[in-house]
Amino acid sequence: MDEVTVDPWSHYDVLCEDKNIKLMYDVQTNRSHRNQVVASIIFKNLTSQYIKKMEFNVIDSLNMKLVRQMGASSRDPVEVPFILLPNMTNEGQFAFIVDSIVMAQWLRGTLTYITNDGESSTSEKLDFKINFPVSIHIQQQHIS
Repeated sequence: MDEVTVDPWSHYDVLCEDKNIKLMYDVQTNRSHRNQVVASIIFKNLTSQYIKKMEFNVIDSLNMKLVRQMGASSRDPVEVPFILLPNMTNEGQFAFIVDSIVMAQWLRGTLTYITNDGESSTSEKLDFKINFPVSIHIQQQHIS
């Protein structure tokens, strides 16, 4: 019998990509905090270099705000808590506070990072727009 290979990230959408890194994302409601959604973001290193000092930031809207460290301003980025080894993939989760779900939200953001090949380092910036559709707030209910 043939084995079927299933891509574990097939339900993720591409957030942004450049020659060094590819970001894919999926958005879900936070079941323990009804006024929060969580963006699960897959970071994929496309190079044979290290990627480090990644910082994730979005511009808050009136209805949605990125959860940042205590005392941080709305302009401060969130540090991604890992480095990416060459050709490595890892996942980060970022929470957002939702004040209103009347319409879909598109938040602009930036990922900044440093590539390092052991001899030299280069700082890079990658812009993106992340979509939070209204449908993520629809919760499945069991009928009895």
